[in-house]
Amino acid sequence: MKEQLKSKERKDVKREIIIKAAIHIFGQKGFHSAKIQDIADFASVGKGTVYEYFSTKDELFLAVYDKWMDEFEARMTASADEHTNPVSKADALIDTAIDFYETHAQYAAILLEFWAHALRSENPHFLERIRQMKQTLADLGAEVTRQLIAVKAFTDVDAVSFSRLELGISDGIFLQWI
Repeated sequence: MKEQLKSKERKDVKREIIIKAAIHIFGQKGFHSAKIQDIADFASVGKGTVYEYFSTKDELFLAVYDKWMDEFEARMTASADEHTNPVSKADALIDTAIDFYETHAQYAAILLEFWAHALRSENPHFLERIRQMKQTLADLGAEVTRQLIAVKAFTDVDAVSFSRLELGISDGIFLQWI
């Protein structure tokens, strides 16, 4: 049992190394010009090892997106959970988003490429993942907006529509770091 755990931990570490290498190579060359061999070389693993973890370059690209978005979602959720006062919560969410954008600005081009690839790809998982993330963030934003309205800190608006507007603004702010 203990050996199985160590084996899983090693696999998790290697998978993370491959994803970090992919982030570097995708950032340097772009998704379409990047080769699995480039990623393997940067990760100091064999090309076959990359394919043990990711069956296609698309799957690896999706893993890169998932890594960032899971981190973003976790930070935003944790930030919201730290505050009970709706105004403090809204301020904290804005600060958290801006901090994330600042610390991930060098990867903005990859995110834009991911969005473009998702629109062109025949793989429905790309668009579905974007929709899931946007829905999670829209739900969080709508809940905070409702809380702000309830304490009269914000005008009475359609919370869901306002949350979607906030997401659009957030995407635009991220683009400013390019």
